[in-house]
Amino acid sequence: MPLSDAPLVKACGGGLDRALVTVALELAKVLAERGKLPDAQEIEWLQRKAGSPHVWPRTWGAVVEGQLDRKALAKDVVAWLGAHAPRARCGVGSYKGGGKDSLALVMIDPVADLAAIPTQVNTNTWIDVDARLLAGQTEGRVVLLPPTGAPKTILSSVTGSAPHVRAKFLVATAGRHVVQILADDEAGPRPVLEAEVWAALAPPEQPPSSEVPGEAAGDKEKDPATALFLRLDGARKAEKLPSLVRDPTLDKLARAHAEAMRKAKLLGHDVGDGDPASRAAASGKKWKVVGENVAKARTEKAAHRALYASPSHRGNMLETRFTKVGIGVVVDDKTEEMWVTELYGG
Repeated sequence: MPLSDAPLVKACGGGLDRALVTVALELAKVLAERGKLPDAQEIEWLQRKAGSPHVWPRTWGAVVEGQLDRKALAKDVVAWLGAHAPRARCGVGSYKGGGKDSLALVMIDPVADLAAIPTQVNTNTWIDVDARLLAGQTEGRVVLLPPTGAPKTILSSVTGSAPHVRAKFLVATAGRHVVQILADDEAGPRPVLEAEVWAALAPPEQPPSSEVPGEAAGDKEKDPATALFLRLDGARKAEKLPSLVRDPTLDKLARAHAEAMRKAKLLGHDVGDGDPASRAAASGKKWKVVGENVAKARTEKAAHRALYASPSHRGNMLETRFTKVGIGVVVDDKTEEMWVTELYGG
C-alpha cells in the first residue's frame, strides 16, 4: 500500500482487513477502467473470492485524469465513514493506468467473524460452522441455500460468554451451496455472514450473470413497488409456487416501514416502529404467520437480485405459508437510493 494512502487507513478504527484490501485493489482497477464501481452482485463475488464472509459492505471511490489529492480525499473519507469509523474494518486500494489515478475503499462494520470454511469440497462432505458474535448478540441461527430450491434452517447452538454460533451440515449434492449466519440486534434478526461452498465444481473465475429468476417480469413497469411485486411473482412462478396477492393494508405498512428506515438511515426490521409481527397486528388484521424482507439498493431490480441471492430472504420469497404481500419503496432524495420493504402475511 502506498504511504500516501496511510491517512485513509488511519480513519478506519478497526484497521485493515486483508481480504477487503484484495477487493479494494480490484475495485480501484474497475473504477479506472469503467469510470464507476461495479454493482453489488459483482462486489459480493469479489468478496467471496477473496475470502471475506461479511455482508452489506459500503464502498467509496474516486478517479481522475492525472493525480488524486489524497490529503483532501482523507477528509471526504472521514465524513463518509461517519459513526462507523471507530469500528470500521477497511480495504484500501489504488490503481494507476491509462493516465488515470483511482482510489477505492470497501468498509464493513463487523458484528461477527467466521472461522474458515472450505470453498471447494467433494459431495457428501460435512462442513463445520463457527461464527463468533461481536456486537452483544445472544441469538443466532444458520441457514443453508442448496444449489436448487428453497433454503433450509440448520440445527445450531449458541454457546460461550463471547457467543459463538455453531452448526454442522452435509453437502450432499453438486453445485453452489450458500451458508448464511443470522443474528439478532436492536433492529431485529439480520444476515451477518455468508460463505460459499462449491461441491464437485470449481468456483467461477468470472462474476455470475446478473439476472435472477423473476427479474425480467418487472422490466416494463415504471412504478418501482409494482415492478418489485412482478419480479417477486416471477420468482415464485419459476419454482412453480402460487402467486401472492397484494394486500392494501400490508402495502401501507410496508411503505411506512421503508420510510422509517430512510429517516433512521438504518436497515432493519425494527427501527423504532416495532417488529413486523407487531406492526401487522396493530393494523387490525389477524395473521397466522408474518415475514419481512428489507433492502437498500440503487434500483428495485438490484434489490430483487440482492434479496433473491440471500438464503433467508429467498426463504420468505418462496415460503408456501404466505398468501399475501405488501410492497413499500421509498427513494432517498439525497442519495437516490431505494429503501425497500416486502411484508408477507398468511
